[in-house]
Amino acid sequence: MALPRPTAPERIVAGVTFVLVVCAGSGARADTPRQLAYDPALPIPAGYHVEHRTRYGLAISGIALFAAVYVPTAAAAWYDSGDGTPLYVVPVLGPLFAIPTKTGNCSPNDEYSSCDFDDFVTAFLIADAVVQAAGVVMALGGFAGRDLLIRDQAPRTALLPGPIGGAGYGAWLTGRF
Repeated sequence: MALPRPTAPERIVAGVTFVLVVCAGSGARADTPRQLAYDPALPIPAGYHVEHRTRYGLAISGIALFAAVYVPTAAAAWYDSGDGTPLYVVPVLGPLFAIPTKTGNCSPNDEYSSCDFDDFVTAFLIADAVVQAAGVVMALGGFAGRDLLIRDQAPRTALLPGPIGGAGYGAWLTGRF
């Protein structure tokens, strides 16, 4: 007499039970954190090693901030090159170099004089240089990264239920070394 084939809910319950039993004995250290801040003055705790990690989020944010401000400034230098704006092409310091050529050349008798906007132009160019510098500092800080203490992973193996073939069901042996 052949045994009846288990139904889908019975197979699910059996699989979940099997996974819980296997994972319960895996010896995961839940009481210790996976990573810690590294202080070179302190000894490295047992079970940890030092890894250098690049802060990609900070680096990408810094590049995006710098590009968002520098690209329009460089485009202005290319578009309007007659009155000192080619200095805009120099990253970070270019807007500061361009302040004397963009301001202070007003004549009170000229109705098209830009005397009223000199303070605004100066403030805008200073803000442009500060934001470009902030982007560069963020990108450099992100690429410089930081050192962390990472918990050593013990080799683990697990036998897990899984599909085999078109309609079969079996087990998978997985490992981490």
